[in-house]
Amino acid sequence: MLNTKWITVVFLMGILCFSGVSCAIDGGNTEKVGILLFSRLASEPVTKQIKKYYQKKELEKALVDALQKEGIDDIKQVTYSKGQQPFTYDEIGAPRFDIDLGDFATPEQILNDIASQQKFDKIIFGHLEEVSDALYLVARVYSKKGDTIASAPEQKIKIKKINPAEVKTAIRQLVVEIAKILRTPSAPPQQTQQDDMLDEGLLFGLDEPSPSQTAVSHYATPKDIYRMILENEFYAHPDYKHYQVELDELTKELKTTKETLTKELKHHSRSTTYEKFKWIIKVKSKPTGKTSKRLLKSSNKTFNLCIFNPSRFNPNLGFRWMTYQEAQDIIADIKTRAVTKDGKAFDDWRIPTIEELFAITRYLPWDKSPKTEPYYFWSSTLTKGADLWIVEKVFSGSSFNKKTGRRQPFYGIDFNVADPLKGGIALLIVVRTCP
Repeated sequence: MLNTKWITVVFLMGILCFSGVSCAIDGGNTEKVGILLFSRLASEPVTKQIKKYYQKKELEKALVDALQKEGIDDIKQVTYSKGQQPFTYDEIGAPRFDIDLGDFATPEQILNDIASQQKFDKIIFGHLEEVSDALYLVARVYSKKGDTIASAPEQKIKIKKINPAEVKTAIRQLVVEIAKILRTPSAPPQQTQQDDMLDEGLLFGLDEPSPSQTAVSHYATPKDIYRMILENEFYAHPDYKHYQVELDELTKELKTTKETLTKELKHHSRSTTYEKFKWIIKVKSKPTGKTSKRLLKSSNKTFNLCIFNPSRFNPNLGFRWMTYQEAQDIIADIKTRAVTKDGKAFDDWRIPTIEELFAITRYLPWDKSPKTEPYYFWSSTLTKGADLWIVEKVFSGSSFNKKTGRRQPFYGIDFNVADPLKGGIALLIVVRTCP
């Protein structure tokens, strides 16, 4: 005969679970989670200091153990498909738009294949990479249900303090953030173009008025742009063929040397994060606040921008040079066609200002076969002569990375002028200010 005490306990637990109170009878989460090998890029002195975590699979094992303690039970290490190397920070941090999809697989497509083949709901991957004076531990979570990638706040470890204990602390902090993402319900898969527009519109507040809807900004001189780069702590690599007079004038105004000015223009101190969906990349760019003794006081300005992929409407626009008029026509078409189910238009998509372009240079697309000639991107900022400023993304070389087995491209960023009335052409980036 059953003990009446246990019958009462089971009955009460049933009521609690049915009423929505969390029940851990199954021992934790119900989704199956995989963790891929993280990319590793660090100098020899750093690898010696953190040898335990730099060795293959040791970092991933530590993450699995820590996540299981957080209640993420159904998790295990998985491998990339044969020949596929771990995604580096730059490869994920600078997503490309739809370019030649017949020959190029996006990270989402690769991760979706792994999740499908190995029956995972979510996949964790990331990076342990050295940049300048710090080692960064970054984790991202791919959701098969939503076909999206979410990023946890990156953990930064100063090289001067580097040791296994510091890495262990960073892992503990990162695990808490990963667990939050894993416990967040995945968005439902987007099935139709109309549904895509509605779902992402609601997600990013696209049906709300944008704080900035200016079609063309005020004009700027070369010195204005250089000052803007310094104040916002952007990155630029000045071309020695033009605007040397303006650089010389600014050098005198700031009472510095040209070498110091150029060096600071090349040194940025901003943090950028992004969320990528099928036709939108949401980027947040903000200063790190870690720099001092700059030539100009930091603006401490944060940019929240949604970048739109025009090839969503027309595949031929994925990587096509166009006149400014063509760019405006495409945006007008997007404003007309990107509507919610109740007919409300998303009417604040626009060509970015020169300042906004510099805020998202990391996310400006490039061809998969790097070329030596610059890639130009339209801005809406006028020159004093009524031309338009454009941003240049210049391929400046590459090096073979033994860790990833790939060649890593390097790009310089600069600005130039294009005449919109005389056949000037550039690439189109479409943005709006995200709430």
